[in-house]
Amino acid sequence: FALALTLFAALLASYPLARVKSRLSGIIINLTLVVMMIPTLTILVPLYITFVRMGLINTYIGLILVLTTFALPLSTFLISNFVREVPVDLEQAAAIDGCTAVGAYLRIIVPQLQPVLASAAILTGVRMWNDYRFARYLLQRTRMRTIAVTIAQYFSEFASQINIAAAAAVLGSIPVVVAFLFLQRHFVAGLGEGGAEIGAGVTDRNGEISLDRAVQPFSAPLVSPSTK
Repeated sequence: FALALTLFAALLASYPLARVKSRLSGIIINLTLVVMMIPTLTILVPLYITFVRMGLINTYIGLILVLTTFALPLSTFLISNFVREVPVDLEQAAAIDGCTAVGAYLRIIVPQLQPVLASAAILTGVRMWNDYRFARYLLQRTRMRTIAVTIAQYFSEFASQINIAAAAAVLGSIPVVVAFLFLQRHFVAGLGEGGAEIGAGVTDRNGEISLDRAVQPFSAPLVSPSTK
């Protein structure tokens, strides 16, 4: 759920950051980079005190909020850079054909973001799945432990159950491996090609944007033939 919330919020935030050229957008993007450079251990104690006062200790909501907060800057940074590579002509062509700004974003921009969405999902999802620090301190009940915290319990000062820990680690890695195999094609495209091929599907032989091909999803004309 934290991953889905992160990608949804990143999709909403990345579009205005990529399209609106202003000093405020630049400041927000720089702040996202600053947040990514902050070590999580430096704010763990004040974060724990705040969550105790808010009653969010031993609640999944508290852990989801923390994981989403720390994963959102990276996802927003990746998606906003990818959105910049999408030609504005596609949105203008959709507007000429009668599509709203929200419709153009959902029907033209978002489908082009599949590679970077897969990359962001894998990078942030693996980080969330392997998180130990926040899960260890925010979820203290035994029945609420995550896989990383559970594996750590097999190691102590006096004894270590390496065989059980290894088996648990293998079982815990299965969802991540399956997700990577499922998203591998999009993940490689998002890291390797980036946005280079986004405009290829709507260009003609001369390399120029073709409005006829760009507005293909909105093929219904605004003026019917009978009115000509």
